Amino acid sequence: MKKPLEGITIIELAQFIAGPSSTRILADWGATVIKLESVKGDHLRAMGYLNNMPMGAEDNPSFDTSNMNKKFVGFNQRGPQSMAVLHKMLETANVFMTNYRTPVLQKMGLDYETLHEKYPKLVYAQVTGYGNAGAEKDEPGYDTVSWGARGGMLSTMNQAGTPPINIVPSLGDFLCGMTFAGGIAGAIVGQLLHGTGDKITTSLYGLGLYGNCWPIMGTEYNEKPVYPRDRRHVATPGINIYPCKDCWILMSCPDWKDYYDRVVRLLGREDLVGNPDYKDVNVMQEKGLVTEFIDMMDDTLSQHEFAYWKAKFAEMEVPIEKCCMFEDIVANQQAWDAGFLYKYKTGSGAEHIMVNSPVQFESIGLVPDHNPGRRVGYHTREILSSYGYSNAEIDAMVADGSFKD
Repeated sequence: MKKPLEGITIIELAQFIAGPSSTRILADWGATVIKLESVKGDHLRAMGYLNNMPMGAEDNPSFDTSNMNKKFVGFNQRGPQSMAVLHKMLETANVFMTNYRTPVLQKMGLDYETLHEKYPKLVYAQVTGYGNAGAEKDEPGYDTVSWGARGGMLSTMNQAGTPPINIVPSLGDFLCGMTFAGGIAGAIVGQLLHGTGDKITTSLYGLGLYGNCWPIMGTEYNEKPVYPRDRRHVATPGINIYPCKDCWILMSCPDWKDYYDRVVRLLGREDLVGNPDYKDVNVMQEKGLVTEFIDMMDDTLSQHEFAYWKAKFAEMEVPIEKCCMFEDIVANQQAWDAGFLYKYKTGSGAEHIMVNSPVQFESIGLVPDHNPGRRVGYHTREILSSYGYSNAEIDAMVADGSFKD
């Protein structure tokens, strides 16, 4: 069975994560992704230090998270022959993906208007920091500042009275990549159905706002900020974190009336079954009883370890989960059995853990092909040859600095 995107060619001119992670996903789905990488290397190659991971030319797992299954071409955008070769690639490509800012692309002659006029069937895909309009549309963006800080994550997800959270770098980037991959796939469908290319964009800032749409919309109806919240002063005890003897858990009971009797029974509080003051969240809020109920749950749940409560909650079909550390995830067999985690080998032969992209196809299987990232220019000759350039011509382009092999 063929993979969904076999036969699709994507030219990538991008670095770091938000753009390249999207094309890693599309490469997993079968697309041929040609990464035109600076001869000095994508800056992402130097980011392994954030998690103490290797950063070798052929052994770089943090780089691989955004660059599995790609073809690596060492590309000098200022080289005398570089742009002519790029345009030859674009003549037959399905997608051009970039996260360069628009003023830079205009100087390079790679802005949407220019390329759409030359290649009307080409899908033009661009990641931005702050969107396509407004005074700040061309400002640089990173997930930590555009998605995390300005998108409302940092100052709302902490416990009230504590400093803003210090998020894991790349979290917003990978969410953006997954979103962007879906958008690019949609634009490819439009290209194949209608014969024309579209411009598709996503922004880190817009993604942050979309993820927080409910509380942002809720500001219209609240006289003062609702977030950040103290866990003892929330809207409902049904969606909250609680302490067990050995860890924290999260209980998720959106429809509190439906879950209430089951919760108090598993807590051993038969005397509270059907209690009208606690069963109706609106009544609890009106009478100021939410905190009282949370404190009761704290006292009870903290007497036993998570394994004890997991069995109790499961018996009553009340959803809870341990608030996991990353080490807990690696030790969790379900993550491996479902193909969410797998082992792979880098170009050096070293074996590492890889996190799978989150969409799975029957045609691909639980774990996609996992060809690792390679050194800058590893596939330069292979790719240039596939576009009809002879070895002598490639030698000349390497010699004049247009490409690195």
